[in-house]
Amino acid sequence: MPVKALIYDIEIDILKIHYDPIILKIKKDLHLSISKIKSLLFSPYFYFFTIGKINFETFIKTAFNEIILDSDYIEKLEKKYKRSFEYSTKKKEDILFYRDLLKIDIYFSADIDSTIANSIIKKDPSINKICYFSSKLNSVKQESLFFENLQKNLKLESSEILIVDDNIDVLLNAKNKGFLTLFYDGKRDFGELIKLVLENQEK
Repeated sequence: MPVKALIYDIEIDILKIHYDPIILKIKKDLHLSISKIKSLLFSPYFYFFTIGKINFETFIKTAFNEIILDSDYIEKLEKKYKRSFEYSTKKKEDILFYRDLLKIDIYFSADIDSTIANSIIKKDPSINKICYFSSKLNSVKQESLFFENLQKNLKLESSEILIVDDNIDVLLNAKNKGFLTLFYDGKRDFGELIKLVLENQEK
């Protein structure tokens, strides 16, 4: 069955989130070690934040539940967090350029929360309709639910969808759900990726 849609992970080379600014601010203000801050931030609460079950304020208050943080401080953290990413519209357009060559639809995916997602959409409104954020599908790519929701949204058979990602666990999960998969980490020439995609179409 020919490929009809390609889903490209924007965290390969289009989006880069920097957590250091917010970690260093918390370290300076709350006098906690970096390891302690990371253990609190990247706890199970971060998962619920990523899939859109809780907002930024609830996430921070829950993660740092032993410390009383007022709303003004959390708002300052959120403003810093909203600016903590690099996003390349050019690289996104470089990927979309190949839609006609491949004769398939191209979409994007990202395991990111609504705070960063909304900041990206503000910078590049066109990404909203073509990117499947975890916060939009209420699941992360390591979960089967993500790909079940993705398939429902695309209204295609899983065998008609090619998942391009740099995370082996994500690709294995997608493959187990019947999707075509392609490992790509941005280190090779993009033309090589196109060649591999075309080869997948011919199989």
